[in-house]
Amino acid sequence: MFTNKNPGVWAISWMADGHDTGFHDHDRSSGGVHVGRGCIRHEHLRMGERPTGAAIEAGATFCFDDTFIHRMRPEPGAGPTVTIHAYSPPLRQTGQYGECDDGLIP
Repeated sequence: MFTNKNPGVWAISWMADGHDTGFHDHDRSSGGVHVGRGCIRHEHLRMGERPTGAAIEAGATFCFDDTFIHRMRPEPGAGPTVTIHAYSPPLRQTGQYGECDDGLIP
């Protein structure tokens, strides 16, 4: 939606129950996510621990710093969901994290 040298703003439409960001970080960016419509499943990860998660409903917002690892996906049955993401500095890349069979990140 918008990027300059300070913030970057994205709008993401989640139309399919199978859409999933996978676990990722935001490189050097901090930011926030606002759920504008629908409901998103948000899972936060700490290395060596199982992910913790919650359903984030329309109207709710969460923030993160540059050490945050998480994944997002639409809550099953929530219908069309829209999230607004703001990053500073603007998000240029993400780090991706794979899961082991036991659900942990090595």
